[in-house]
Amino acid sequence: MIISHMLKAKRKEYQLTQEQLAEKIYVSNKTISNWETGKTKPDIESLILLAKLFDLSLDNLLLEGSDMVKSMDKDIKKGRNLKKILALVILPLIIIIICLSWVTYKGSHKTIVPLSDISNIEMSDNGTINWDN
Repeated sequence: MIISHMLKAKRKEYQLTQEQLAEKIYVSNKTISNWETGKTKPDIESLILLAKLFDLSLDNLLLEGSDMVKSMDKDIKKGRNLKKILALVILPLIIIIICLSWVTYKGSHKTIVPLSDISNIEMSDNGTINWDN
């Protein structure tokens, strides 16, 4: 049975309004409405509270092949795909940042010599500075 239909049937069987059910499981009545119309599905914490309230086992709510299992499986696959995409984007960015940092370091690396160690400083025609120790 589709979870939205089961929730609505159980709520009516227990003679609860959407507002009353919402208070019992700590969600808004709009959330209950969305569950019953199939716009959204309950999270696992809400499913546990619903199972306790309606004296159901989680197996009844999460029967293999039900829309809830398919929805959760779809969400899990989306999460795995997101991790792959992030890995494909972030890893090259990290490598680029490391390479740019290395190039910047090598380009700005200067030799520091104390002035007391220099006896003669000369500027060559190509703009480099030469000194004698």
